[in-house]
Amino acid sequence: MIAAEPFVCNAFAQNTYIVHDGERGEAFVVDAGMYEETERLAFDRFLKQRRLTLKFLVNTHLHLDHIFGNRFIADRYGVPLYYAKEDEFLLNDFASQAAAFGLQVGAEHLPPVSENAFSGHFSLAFAGTEIKMIPAPGHSPGSVLVYLPSESLLFSGDTLFRGGVGRTDLPGGNTAQLKESLKMTAAAFDESVKILPGHGLPTTLAFEKKYNPFLI
Repeated sequence: MIAAEPFVCNAFAQNTYIVHDGERGEAFVVDAGMYEETERLAFDRFLKQRRLTLKFLVNTHLHLDHIFGNRFIADRYGVPLYYAKEDEFLLNDFASQAAAFGLQVGAEHLPPVSENAFSGHFSLAFAGTEIKMIPAPGHSPGSVLVYLPSESLLFSGDTLFRGGVGRTDLPGGNTAQLKESLKMTAAAFDESVKILPGHGLPTTLAFEKKYNPFLI
């Protein structure tokens, strides 16, 4: 059975998820927000205690709070990093973005450029099932939803939160695109799908259609 373990990381209270299949002993990461050494140690400890082998990392988008740990993952575990090419421009401004929020970053935080960047719809195999990356621009040009159909599980990044949506006033944000992505999300998935967002509590599409003002 596939499960997702959340780790709340950095000053932005970002949700880093370790998605794992205990029977196969495999795992992957959705976003890597580990900024502090204590957060990196907690990540290592979880994998070691569960005897999990990390296979890859997927970024829902490349805002700094979701990629503080990309360098750590790449260097410590040597696994592929996957993200949408449309967000790659954000990597060039990583240090200046951090400075704007009063955050110090060192070499251990500087995100690598991945040779596995993709455009459009993209799929990966994990533990005998399919993982779908679905474009959902608006919060950023390269925002994607990470969907596990076999588990009815949707990682929404900062596109959709419990009772809210991601902001569009950051570089590359587009309110009209976000509205279209929300329409697509509401139409494409069963209402029972479990949503694990980039910040805040989990939810379901049924709950959001009933209570989220951006989906009503």
